[in-house]
Amino acid sequence: MDPAIYSKGMTYTMSKGTLDIPLQFGYIRLYQIGENIMEQGGEIIEHDNICNEISYISSGEATIYVDGEKLNVKQGDIHICSKGYNHRIVVKGSERLRYTYFGFDIITTKEDSEELKELESFYSKTKSVVFKDNGVIFTFLNHFVNELYSESNFSDEIYGSYAKIVLINTYRIAKATSEYLISPKLSDSEIPSGTVFNIVKYIDANAVSITKVSEIARNLNYSASYISRIFTENMGMTIREYISRKKIDASIELIKSGKLKMHEIAYHLRFDSYSSFNKNFKKIMGISPTKYAEDIHHH
Repeated sequence: MDPAIYSKGMTYTMSKGTLDIPLQFGYIRLYQIGENIMEQGGEIIEHDNICNEISYISSGEATIYVDGEKLNVKQGDIHICSKGYNHRIVVKGSERLRYTYFGFDIITTKEDSEELKELESFYSKTKSVVFKDNGVIFTFLNHFVNELYSESNFSDEIYGSYAKIVLINTYRIAKATSEYLISPKLSDSEIPSGTVFNIVKYIDANAVSITKVSEIARNLNYSASYISRIFTENMGMTIREYISRKKIDASIELIKSGKLKMHEIAYHLRFDSYSSFNKNFKKIMGISPTKYAEDIHHH
């Protein structure tokens, strides 16, 4: 898919776009690689993906539709779309959308390793997922595109190396984000333990900034209702209750440090108001945060 061909509105496509002849690097067949900038209101119109595609969102926001299913993406997101699915991108907001796209197939034989066959299966059966980059994909896609700009001796060898690094590391990040992405046919009874573990890890790492369950769902590529249900079933408390506990844990450390006033702690932990912070603290600790501070500072 060459964005210049399928675009509406102002679109600037840089580097190779769709290749006249696909490049073969071992088990990877590369169809397209490039960078695209779309203005406000721009759109990549509906088209069928002729190959698997990875997109990295460098800046801006967009809505991606795959076979009618809607996903919102923003800076730092990676989107995977398997070949054969109907694909459309619409720019959101007033900021330009800039993204790098990478189209490919993985070709395996009966003699290939199970790991390689799993990699091929992941990309051909994922359909459409969004998850956060950990910095690796951005770095190597940039190197990849820069190599295209300054093509010189041994460029083909470098293309092959970067293609493998991007595909394998994207797969690893997806797998670390959620086992469910790798095994989409698992039944509900087989999924929750791994998923709940990922939810807990995410909350533990981001409790200070979380304000909505939908934020967690979006970053883990599930619906809010789904993660709310399986979390409660497995943990015996709601996600909101667990978030509150982690925020109060963080507030206790801040109170002990004595560096912030109570209303500043409430703001720092993203409570709607001091009243909300006070209510949650009393519910979990049995006393108000002010009384707690008095008690620990008088000892």
